[in-house]
Amino acid sequence: MERFNTRSIDELGMMVIPQDLRQRLGLESGSKLLLHPINTLAILYKIESDAGTDGFVFEMDDLGRIKLSQAIRAKFGWELKDKLAVYGVDNIIILKRDAA
Repeated sequence: MERFNTRSIDELGMMVIPQDLRQRLGLESGSKLLLHPINTLAILYKIESDAGTDGFVFEMDDLGRIKLSQAIRAKFGWELKDKLAVYGVDNIIILKRDAA
């Protein structure tokens, strides 16, 4: 598992997926990501269509940002301005509150 960076949740509830990770996973503006929670980890998978998906789906904007809704932040206990560690494994992104 490769740690890419630490990103903060901004005042709008958004966070940026690091550019090198976006390139590695072929993510671009409009890419859809499905979030699957596992304990304290948020696992993000690239999906082609959100039809029939059961979970939280995000669409990445032109700047590589995704909006972490209040419901998602509450589920993980994340607050605005919290720092999240961003990891990449195979074709997924893992988000976890940064302990540092």
